[in-house]
Amino acid sequence: MEANYARFMDYKGVKWEYEREILTFPHGASKIGIVRYIPDFKITLGKTTYFIEVKGFMDIQDVEKIRLTKRYYPWLKLLLILPRQYQLIRYYYSKRIPNWE
Repeated sequence: MEANYARFMDYKGVKWEYEREILTFPHGASKIGIVRYIPDFKITLGKTTYFIEVKGFMDIQDVEKIRLTKRYYPWLKLLLILPRQYQLIRYYYSKRIPNWE
């Protein structure tokens, strides 16, 4: 899914970086021991930077990473591409974008 989303961004002319940033959280902030998170993509559009996470499903660790990100990085713009959004992109673009898997 991540590789196809990268192909989609290339097709749209969006410059991206893969797993470019590491977000760290204070020790003890997570009840399940999460201390860092690496979002899938970093993109900058104009003066705004976004982090994009492509998820086939969300488990408890994913939910905790999102919660901690919102708490400790409230200014950060995190976009989630969940199965429904991904399927829409796949439906409209998979035949147009070369090497779609």
